[in-house]
Amino acid sequence: MAATEATTDVGPLPNPGSTFFHVFFKVTSLLYYFTCTWWSSHFAVQFVGTIILCAFDFWWTKNVSGRLMVGLRYWNEVDDDNKSEWRFECRDEAGMARVHPTESRIFWYGLYLMPPAWFFLLFR
Repeated sequence: MAATEATTDVGPLPNPGSTFFHVFFKVTSLLYYFTCTWWSSHFAVQFVGTIILCAFDFWWTKNVSGRLMVGLRYWNEVDDDNKSEWRFECRDEAGMARVHPTESRIFWYGLYLMPPAWFFLLFR
């Protein structure tokens, strides 16, 4: 497949499951935050449930959707001297040509819109 064919917005998403769960975990954590008072009046249950859903979202974004949707990955390595070093990788130009533009937009919009949404809820 030529690079020009891979960068068009037409056609199905190459990673529909990853895209779905990328949005699902973000939306679910917000919906749980809004509706958790319907089934529990305990702050601890509400807090822990929200944190667990946010942790799922973080894990999925870091380990799955970041790699599949936009070609990013990072991890931490500890050497023999117990020094921690973060490693970051991204696709090269040929790999970036295979990134679907719609998936890329969904990834970045989801990543950048959630922190302002949570910040807005701080004043709720």
